[in-house]
Amino acid sequence: MTLVIIDAIRGGVYGVGDFLPRERELAAQLEVSRPVLREGLNVLINAGILVVSRGPNGGAKVNSVEHLAKVQSQIRGDSISTLRDLLEARRFLETWGFVKCGERASDRDLEDLTVLADQLGIAVERGDPCRASWEQPRLTGLQSRA
Repeated sequence: MTLVIIDAIRGGVYGVGDFLPRERELAAQLEVSRPVLREGLNVLINAGILVVSRGPNGGAKVNSVEHLAKVQSQIRGDSISTLRDLLEARRFLETWGFVKCGERASDRDLEDLTVLADQLGIAVERGDPCRASWEQPRLTGLQSRA
């Protein structure tokens, strides 16, 4: 959401001195809750990009575009780092889950898993990511069955 506002400023939708829409309206436009919007606006306020004035003519106003690129790259960097952490956690949990499944699986479950793994391997070799992703739910289903 913060990146959307940054893109709007960089794209000229809002210039220095321009007010953003009121909080309620902006949250509706971005389809986020007001607390989420406030959190994103605070990032921009802390960076000096926005200033907030109170009162009937107040609101969030673009103050500077000086640090836009820095804030944008920081957000993207944090997102990539978080994504890497999530993927590492998923790898560990899936491995652990499949080991547990193997301990509880019947011979039929293991045969089904072998067939499915072969199908996934063939799909990947053929460069057919759609087929490989289509098989993924079946693999998860086998895992949950065991």
